[in-house]
Amino acid sequence: MAVSSGTAAMHLALRILGMEPGDEVIASTLTFIGGVTPIMFQGAMPVFIDSDKTSWNMDLDLLADELEACKKRGKLPKAVVPTDLYGSCADLDRIMGICNSYDIPVVTDSAEALGAKYKLAADTRRQI
Repeated sequence: MAVSSGTAAMHLALRILGMEPGDEVIASTLTFIGGVTPIMFQGAMPVFIDSDKTSWNMDLDLLADELEACKKRGKLPKAVVPTDLYGSCADLDRIMGICNSYDIPVVTDSAEALGAKYKLAADTRRQI
């Protein structure tokens, strides 16, 4: 489906996931407002995870700690929204590994990933 902006795409994705008032969504602290305002458009609450010192993307140790704390208190977030920042991709393999263990969907804000390469296939050197 074509939409008019990254913000509209994020809003649509959160609607499809069934975001409702009172839900929590984990997001990166260092991001663009268009990646997190759709959370509030749905009446949900963003919960921010600080940035890693080297990549400036979401600190995945802090994400893992937060999800474990959420599990202990009995309220897991409805989604995790990492941001690909300044052409630097978030570590999606690790994010998916962490979130899959809690059955939490991931919606990546890749609006700033233009020109970035996440991984290269070892045998073909093609971007995947």
